[in-house]
Amino acid sequence: MTTVVESFDALFAERKVPVTKTDIGDGLVLYNVDFRLKATHTLRLEMILENNKEETDIQIVYRHVGFLKNYNQKDEVISLINQLNEMKTGYYTLFLAGDGELYLRKLVRSNYQVKPVYDMLIQGPAIVRALLEDLEAITGAFDDALFE
Repeated sequence: MTTVVESFDALFAERKVPVTKTDIGDGLVLYNVDFRLKATHTLRLEMILENNKEETDIQIVYRHVGFLKNYNQKDEVISLINQLNEMKTGYYTLFLAGDGELYLRKLVRSNYQVKPVYDMLIQGPAIVRALLEDLEAITGAFDDALFE
């Protein structure tokens, strides 16, 4: 039987997705894809799943959605995150990490028929673009240099 990883490998190759695949140990595989949103803003997809499984849980994270530079604005950002999660994040949930990074996350379960998960993946950058104006009004423009 075909595994989930084999199905993703085939689909990414067919669609010519510039993905990086890494074995991260403990039977897990990490896929990374970078999306350029603006000249100084790169969104990173990180997808983690079990290797050699016909069915597995998949963690999908879009990193570098934004960054809270001033923790005095934390309450305002959390209030905005709650509003955006109710109205604009679609498949995903927006989070504020302890270091100030804003990211989208989704957990799904899939078998070797990965097209529905792929369809969710390709919506991530569009969802982030829809959030940027609201987020940047509070946090300021994102700059990739924050994560170098």
